[in-house]
Amino acid sequence: MRPQAPPNPPEIFEGRERELEWLGARLQSCPLSIVWSPPGLGKTGLVLSALARVRCERAIVCSAEGFADEGAFVAEVGRLIAAEAKQETTASPARPSELVAGIVSALDLISVPVVLEDLHLITEPVAEALLIGVARYVRSARLVVTTRRRPRHDDLVERTLPLEPLEDATIERIVWRVRPGIDAARLRAIVSSAAGSPRLARQHSLGLDVQRSIVDGLSPEQRALVMALAEIETPIGLPASDARDVTLNALLAFGYVERGTTGIRVVPNLRSLVRAAAQSSEPSKRTALELASLDARPAACFEVVRLSIELGDLDLTMRTLDARGEELLALGYGEALFGVLGREPTPGTCPPALVSWRFAIADRIRRGPSLVWAAAQPEPVTACDRLIWCALTGYSGDVATAEKRVVAFLSDEAMRALHPEAAVLHADIVSWGGAPARAATLLEGIDVAEPRLRASRDLRLASALSRIGDGDKAAIVLARATETFRGLAPGDRTELRRILISTLLAASRFVELERLVGTAGPAIGASTPEVLSHLVMATERGHVALARRLLEHLRVFAGESLSIRFIVLYNDLRLRTFLGPFETLDRDARAALADERMAAIPDLVVYLFSAHCNVALLFGEPANVMPIPLPEVTEGTNAAMARAFNAIVTLRRGERVVLGAESSSSVEVTLALLRAEIELAIFDGTLDATVRPLDRALALTREQGLALDELSLLAVRLEIHLLRGAGGQGTEAASYELARRASELGSRRFELEAALGQWAISKERSASELLAMAESHESPIASRRARALLGKPAKLDAVDERVVAVVSTWHEHPEALALDLVHKRAMLPSGKVVDLRASPLYLRILETLFRAGGRATKEDLVQRVWEVRSYHPQRDDKRLQVAIHRLRRVLEQDPERPTLLVRDDDCYAVSTPIVLRTLA
Repeated sequence: MRPQAPPNPPEIFEGRERELEWLGARLQSCPLSIVWSPPGLGKTGLVLSALARVRCERAIVCSAEGFADEGAFVAEVGRLIAAEAKQETTASPARPSELVAGIVSALDLISVPVVLEDLHLITEPVAEALLIGVARYVRSARLVVTTRRRPRHDDLVERTLPLEPLEDATIERIVWRVRPGIDAARLRAIVSSAAGSPRLARQHSLGLDVQRSIVDGLSPEQRALVMALAEIETPIGLPASDARDVTLNALLAFGYVERGTTGIRVVPNLRSLVRAAAQSSEPSKRTALELASLDARPAACFEVVRLSIELGDLDLTMRTLDARGEELLALGYGEALFGVLGREPTPGTCPPALVSWRFAIADRIRRGPSLVWAAAQPEPVTACDRLIWCALTGYSGDVATAEKRVVAFLSDEAMRALHPEAAVLHADIVSWGGAPARAATLLEGIDVAEPRLRASRDLRLASALSRIGDGDKAAIVLARATETFRGLAPGDRTELRRILISTLLAASRFVELERLVGTAGPAIGASTPEVLSHLVMATERGHVALARRLLEHLRVFAGESLSIRFIVLYNDLRLRTFLGPFETLDRDARAALADERMAAIPDLVVYLFSAHCNVALLFGEPANVMPIPLPEVTEGTNAAMARAFNAIVTLRRGERVVLGAESSSSVEVTLALLRAEIELAIFDGTLDATVRPLDRALALTREQGLALDELSLLAVRLEIHLLRGAGGQGTEAASYELARRASELGSRRFELEAALGQWAISKERSASELLAMAESHESPIASRRARALLGKPAKLDAVDERVVAVVSTWHEHPEALALDLVHKRAMLPSGKVVDLRASPLYLRILETLFRAGGRATKEDLVQRVWEVRSYHPQRDDKRLQVAIHRLRRVLEQDPERPTLLVRDDDCYAVSTPIVLRTLA
């Protein structure tokens, strides 16, 4: 038998471009290439396609399938190679090892590629001896091998190409080529059943025999074990067992499973193929349940819960949850457990004890599906479940319904044992509804002796007292709660820690919160309140990278909980207002305030209103602030904060307000009240009255580490120095400090505001610097003020107008040439006003000279005034001379002897400073 043309490659071959390139390159330069994968992934098709790509006209192709034994196969390979090498072959039988040595020595004598298929059908020692011999000793031959057995020897691993299941899109293309026009439903079914196998995709498309699968060729024991392991979603540690170890070692050799530090698992990219091979998953799941029960680790315990639910063994589910449910919840399995507990085989047959477990898990999660599920449940039977049901209703944002349910609970004598817990929950719900004073009254009326519940009540009472402005009493109650908290058992402290974090977060007590949760970011598995507290602290501290990373993480869950949605929206608006980017910021702030779900919670509305006000001030549009839709029950810090921001935007609109005498123990509210006091003093022009509240506010931000608020106040201080009109050392120091802090926090917005202040007091007043600020999109405030100083249209609020008016009068030169680019006028040093509306060419010449600092080359003038790309003296000098001559007739007393618009070498210049000014 002589070598002949290799078989044609498959007519339909999709994907595998990277693998084709790898194998094609090796066929031209490397002695040995091994293609390894489970059955059905296209090993043969890949090899034949690679041979066709390199234009191989002749090859020796031999498969181990169909030979009686490995000796016959090896002998046939040796005979084919010897015939091609024109060597004589012996007729006497030889051992396979001797035949392998002969093959290795003869390979370098032939020039055609050799393809050996299905090498897994011969014993591993013989196959390994052949491959290692070729790898070590052969230099010019080209041997390609396909096998289902994963090579493990170091000399072979780097010469091996593992094939993975094809992507769904590639399988779809194969099906379309086999069955053009196939309907979408059938296409999806074939893609799913093929599970990444091109062979199965072709067979299913044609309706041929599809019984062959990835587990073909395995023994019954191997097939049962690999299918069971494929049902388990985590590596499993199995105790030693002689029979099982033999089977596992075979699966390891074939590459179906892998052993890691955490246990045994099916190779991930083969798992779907193995599961698709099972005609019925129930026997595999039962074996998987037995295997998972042998591993005591939490991940395996969760698998026991999941598999027992899917198999309908609810007694085993309950026993496992009762024994280790709390451990799994503490380790972060809450959401996964909640999901699997909803998979009972027959909906509605779930035993009450399992429903109670689901309520308990939902109370731990408090977001997303757990809230939706709780809202859809009828009134539970047991007292604990019913109380959790009431709480979850409140967490979902339906405060009115939650209060009705908890009031009904309190009136039910059958539930008396849990009335103290229900009373605390009632106060919580009232507080969520925007009535902290009423909540404080309810909490003070609850008499409890049990330490855990007493600490829980005191934490909530401290929060309510802070919100109504009774900071001294809140501090006493919080200290009492903290002392009780320290004396509790670890299990009780876990739940109360969440409440303590929420209390400190609501009261903006960041220093104490930092001591409790740290500053390095949340640990893996941290509770939701802890993650949210880290986000808020990172935002206020100006730790931008951490804040944005947490925002990206929490955005995934923003739709699952009202509190998460609010904190994500509010902190995103805060970061973007102070640090950018500013695109869509105004739209997003309006959308957040108009959110119907959050509109029912006054606390959330007030904070979103404050964010909306800050955004409106950033863009100079205080007149467009939406009115705050606060219910009448708003009280305490909510009302004080709303009034403060209403006053700020009203003053920025240019309307005076009267501020009442208010104080608050809340940091945010105190800062808002001080800011309103500063704005009123600026409005009245009593700038000395700004010193005390500004110093107090800055001291408070530095004490609490509120970097964003500190930046805002430093910018206000710079405005005050600018409004004083003297410039000099105070303005220079204020702009320097603002620039330093802005640079530390990476806020380009405030860096440009500081740069505008430095420009205002500089003697040069570079026009190019001012133009750059006017055209920048990195600071809306600096940009609009720079535009106004250039005489261009700009949206200004009341403070902007005063700052621009004062700064524009500094360093005025009586002899200056003043330009008004808006009204298209110029005022000469003599005081004469020239109307340039009919002469736009003259105005462009003067504007170009201003932009160039009063002196511009002929080339610059021509290119900017006539908007041409290149300057040609023969073409352009004459028209420039004519335009300058005519402009001199407008500006000069004696155009023949110009003193204002003069020639300077190869340039034209204005002999006096040019300034921008509004000329009425």
